[in-house]
Amino acid sequence: MGKNHGFTQSFYSLKIYIILYLFGIHRQNLKVIRNSYFRKYEHRFPHPISFSSQPLVRYGFRFVAILYVVFGIYYFYWRLFFSLNPEEILFSWLLLGAEFLSFIGSLLIFFNYGLNGDFDLKPERVQNQSQAGVPLAVDVFICTYNEDVDLVQTTVIEAKNMRHPDPFGKISIYVLDDGADGPELRGRQKMREMAELEGVSWLSRKDNEGFKAGNLQQGFLQSDGDLFLILDADTRVFPNFLEETMGYFEDPKVAWVQSPQWFYDLTPALGLGDFLIRKNKLKLSRVIRLLNKISIGKDVFGNDGALFYQVILHRRNQVNAAFCCGAGSLHRRSSVQEASERRRRPGEDLRPFIFHASEDIYTSLHMHADSGKWRSVQHPVPLCRMLSPQNLEEWVKQRSRYASGSLDIGFRDNPLWKSGLSIWQRICYFQTIYAYVSPLWLVVFLASPLYFFFTLKSPLTAFSFDFFKYFFVFQMLNIIAVTLGTWGLCTTRSNQYYLASWWIILRSMVAVLLRKKVKFHVTDKSGKSVSGRIHLFPFWILLLLSILGWSYNLALVAGGTHPTYSGFFANVLWSLYNLYMCGIFVLAAYWPREVED
Repeated sequence: MGKNHGFTQSFYSLKIYIILYLFGIHRQNLKVIRNSYFRKYEHRFPHPISFSSQPLVRYGFRFVAILYVVFGIYYFYWRLFFSLNPEEILFSWLLLGAEFLSFIGSLLIFFNYGLNGDFDLKPERVQNQSQAGVPLAVDVFICTYNEDVDLVQTTVIEAKNMRHPDPFGKISIYVLDDGADGPELRGRQKMREMAELEGVSWLSRKDNEGFKAGNLQQGFLQSDGDLFLILDADTRVFPNFLEETMGYFEDPKVAWVQSPQWFYDLTPALGLGDFLIRKNKLKLSRVIRLLNKISIGKDVFGNDGALFYQVILHRRNQVNAAFCCGAGSLHRRSSVQEASERRRRPGEDLRPFIFHASEDIYTSLHMHADSGKWRSVQHPVPLCRMLSPQNLEEWVKQRSRYASGSLDIGFRDNPLWKSGLSIWQRICYFQTIYAYVSPLWLVVFLASPLYFFFTLKSPLTAFSFDFFKYFFVFQMLNIIAVTLGTWGLCTTRSNQYYLASWWIILRSMVAVLLRKKVKFHVTDKSGKSVSGRIHLFPFWILLLLSILGWSYNLALVAGGTHPTYSGFFANVLWSLYNLYMCGIFVLAAYWPREVED
């Protein structure tokens, strides 16, 4: 099998789908999306991408990563024995510890980047997938809570357009309605009427126990398909979804297949002039045209999932550590049934998915730990499209849930100590959780230049040439390794949000340590305009302290009394970098919702 075989066939299928979509789309679907904010993005479909398929890139990454590790050991040896300032020993050790924790994070992600996701996979399309001569039946679970009925109807219509690989195969669609018309009225009457209109099943339940996991449980217990597909209210599958994924289940150990969650409503770039000047445009047209030569804001909310799904998770296929992410995942019923029965305690109901705010990753962890019995697959090519948070408020709520859920798993059931997992699976799961303890070092990195500005004391004996020499080489090796490991992708936006969201994750860490219950927040899909500017206060504090620090130090420089000019220069650059990275929140909070593609 060629390296890009799966990409080529999927792209071929998508091209056919685009033609069918453009010329034969369901008229009712057009009616449904007519008044939706995402109507202007309907023409978008994923592009075929092959990440790091060139041997030169793969082996180049591994060489640079090894070089980074070797030099990193030498760098920390130099930092420990030759750079610490004995007059500021606490500050020195804090910064050194933060650097080392960040270094561990780099080692974990580099291990992930070094894996080969195409290892021993079978992504060929299947024409006949059957069991004992009978085509496998597929149940489709569409989970909904408070989303608009029209949005769910769009998902139902496109699920009905899916093709089963076997012409006699059965596809049953269930709308799992966790909403309510009132305290005593479970389910929504309009949702039920829509399901009847579309000819699909509608299920509701007496309460919201277990959130999405509980909602899936009722669908699981009231259906009997050989496979079941999980969709969120906004997950619009392509017609070839089953044709591209059912072939994996020829391996009896495959328990689920996850397709990338591709978001088609990512914000387009906007000219700087249009962003800054929104009134009196006719009078300032020349100024606007000049400023518009600079484009900003592409994917301003950092929702592009290509790095996570098509690089990080896909490469974990090699060590069987790609976890389920909920929407867009196809599961073998018998595998889920067997695993859930094995972990069920006496007197408990059968729970195919563990009741938790991060039920997908937590259930995956348990299934992977089930004596190595089950295998997972992260498909490399998007087979569905979804909606993403369209304002900073929703982004913060969504990422807070991700952070709290992952950290709760780490404290409750740490994968490093969980029996049944291979050493490689432990590393991959731990890497996911470790990314959410980043405030332990990010806070130090943000505070260090401020501490210098107001105390004029450094964690180093001196900002000498030796420091810049070692630090520059260390950072450049890291940058080169990341570039090669994510070849074909721009990681700037993800890096910005990684640093800017330090306080959101820190808040989640505190909540988990205080054992507060993790809430399941359903991301708003309406595209409504909610700025979320209240979340900018950490940035304004950082900016204010930086300006005060610069002013104080510039006054000392002007008076010729500053103790270290090189230290002032280095920390100014450091603080400017911090402000630039954290400034993405400002751009997101003030992003105009009326932008058209």
